[in-house]
Amino acid sequence: MKKIIYLILGGLITLFAAGCADNNGSTGDDEEYAAGSATLRLAIVDEATRQPLPGVSVKHVLLKISETTGDDGLVTIHLPRAPRALVGLEFSHEVYDTYATSIAIGEVAEGASKEVNATIGLNLKSVNYVATLNVVDDSTFFPVQGMAILGLPTGSDGTNAEGSVEIRFPGPGAYDLSLAHPDYDTLAFRVQVPDEGLPGETIRVDLGTLAVTILGGFRVIEVNLAGEYTTQIIEASRNRGAIFGTILTKSGFMNLDPSAFEWSWDRRADFSGTDFDYAFSASGTQWCYPLCFKLYYEESPYAEGCYRVEVVAFLEPFSPSGNHSLADESYYDYKKKQLVLHFEMYESWDGTTGWDTYILTFKE
Repeated sequence: MKKIIYLILGGLITLFAAGCADNNGSTGDDEEYAAGSATLRLAIVDEATRQPLPGVSVKHVLLKISETTGDDGLVTIHLPRAPRALVGLEFSHEVYDTYATSIAIGEVAEGASKEVNATIGLNLKSVNYVATLNVVDDSTFFPVQGMAILGLPTGSDGTNAEGSVEIRFPGPGAYDLSLAHPDYDTLAFRVQVPDEGLPGETIRVDLGTLAVTILGGFRVIEVNLAGEYTTQIIEASRNRGAIFGTILTKSGFMNLDPSAFEWSWDRRADFSGTDFDYAFSASGTQWCYPLCFKLYYEESPYAEGCYRVEVVAFLEPFSPSGNHSLADESYYDYKKKQLVLHFEMYESWDGTTGWDTYILTFKE
């Protein structure tokens, strides 16, 4: 029994020793290298013309090799201990694309030397063509963000927060593009990219600034009521009659001369303590039902400096139930220079509700 145990232990010791010998033997790093040396003779040429390329840098970082081709485009690399392959041999030149490849060495007998010849073709760097463009709103002259550039061979692009964009083109020629945005009319434009430039050079075309118009020509902006307005009604406004006169400021309304107008009754005293900015008549009889309103400006999310107009309207502010707006869709059309007051109104004097719409047109 003891003899069997000794035999087993002896066998295990022998296996362990063999394993240690393998770890320290020639099957490790030596397997990556041939026994002899190798010489690489490389010809570097232009891929298209097959002409030799001088001044090409040949590098292998791991082996710390760095050589440069001569006027004949040739370079020689001597390897005293030849690997079976050169992985990641890199070729670079000022006007050619960097190229990396592996060149096989194969088996080299111990003490022998092997010569490997190879031809490497490099491609010229392309010329970069870039156009710069700024996009602004044609009314506010504020930059427009998110304006898509459509029609590019390489896909779409868009303006940044400053309204600027760089457009890259694959080569020279004429390109028909367009600007597109959900809130603006589409604008078509053409870019002429010149046929010039050296390999690796960037040719820039400055397209300047293009102005875009709000979709359908409609815009809401802050209303300047310093000028004169004519007024007209575009809906029956529940049979209250026509609109007369211009928009008046609160002070102008409160200081009207009664002898200059026809009054059913003078209600100015009722409005003396009421906060409003402007007033105009909403009755067949001048100033019988003054429509008083404030303008609240809410900045639009799509263009800085553009505003929506909100009207706070009332006819008889001191009535028990009070007159007030239920809904408001008022806006200023900058192209037509019209302030459109459109709101659903509750009127305590007769308990009715309905939409009133007035157009107030600015005189140049």
